[in-house]
Amino acid sequence: WKIAQDGVELWGQLDTPACSSTRAELVAAIIAICADGPVHAATDSKAFITRARFYMQAIRHKHRPPVWQRVVDGDLWEVFWKCIVSKGVHSVRFKKVEGHATDRDVQSGLSNQTDQVGNDRADTLATKARNDRQDMLGHIANHYAARQEAYRQLVYRIHHFLLHMHNVIHTAREAKHRIM
Repeated sequence: WKIAQDGVELWGQLDTPACSSTRAELVAAIIAICADGPVHAATDSKAFITRARFYMQAIRHKHRPPVWQRVVDGDLWEVFWKCIVSKGVHSVRFKKVEGHATDRDVQSGLSNQTDQVGNDRADTLATKARNDRQDMLGHIANHYAARQEAYRQLVYRIHHFLLHMHNVIHTAREAKHRIM
């Protein structure tokens, strides 16, 4: 963690066998909910916000919680549910923001400067957490992502070459038939 000009920045690794982006967003939301006072948090995760709003609506209408063992990431959604109930459903609000918004998105009204800066900061901290892992998983992931991209480019060049050769052969055959 670090104290920033306008608040506290937190980042860290989630040491679980499978940590989806939704799971990471969920952990961040639980931490935010545990802060003193009302919470207004933003996310670029449609999957998270859809589920969070669904559960908050269920709490608002006094529905019983689901059987968490049958829910994907139920271990964390159960904690989320309990935190919302404890804090009060009207004390928590989530906002969907445009992920990776560009200056053009801000100019067109798709996003705004505050959301753009906040989401960029969140992405930077997520990258820092991944890169700070002791087991080098983030570096290994980057290495294999780069290899995959190189492979994709190789396959593209091969396909491009094959299509070019096909066109050359086809054109030569057509020219030969025209001569006959």
